[in-house]
Amino acid sequence: MTTRRQGGLPAEFLSTFFYDGKMKSMAPKRQTTSQIEDYMQQRFKVNTSLAFFDVPDTNSYTSGASCSKSNDTENETILDLAIDLHSKTKIGFDNFVWLTPYDANVRAIERLIETHPYVKGYSISAMKVSTIDGFQGEQAEIILLGTTNSYTLGFMHEIRRQCVAFTRLRSAMLVFQNWSDVSKRKPRDDGHWWKMVAWLQAHKFFFELKPSRGQDEGRRIRYR
Repeated sequence: MTTRRQGGLPAEFLSTFFYDGKMKSMAPKRQTTSQIEDYMQQRFKVNTSLAFFDVPDTNSYTSGASCSKSNDTENETILDLAIDLHSKTKIGFDNFVWLTPYDANVRAIERLIETHPYVKGYSISAMKVSTIDGFQGEQAEIILLGTTNSYTLGFMHEIRRQCVAFTRLRSAMLVFQNWSDVSKRKPRDDGHWWKMVAWLQAHKFFFELKPSRGQDEGRRIRYR
């Protein structure tokens, strides 16, 4: 199998975990990929366009009879990092797509963006927000994946949904999860997600990110 969509590290990761090591990349390295790598090098001292952020101390909430979930603290943390990334790289928000497994969290993210102090100055409303299932068949330069559920994998335990989420990127992907709590649970499947996280940890692409708390016009992303 040959792809012209992803190259470099993302292609290696996808080939390893979703294509039995048989995917070959012919994609050229994109400018956006280099910009993300430079940002990650400056902020986290690791040159990468694929990263997993453990966001501890976040709580997801069930919304209504549908059992759809949202996670305000995780959402605020993701948005803070996206704004910081944009401000440092000048990558337009129309290059970002924010994916979540849950409809309720899509609505929560949209409300957060609409009411955020930086909505005008940073044009963050240009960033598309979608469920993973709703974005199937599409692609974006930068994927922000928030898993939302803070205690279990929830919808993300399905390998099909994992594949859809991870294969949407063209240049970079940043994944956010309360791994500190989720990792304490026994995997429901063969541990595919656990194996992916272990691979990212082994390659030093795993970071702990202190969650943001509340909207403050003067705040900036905070790191541990």
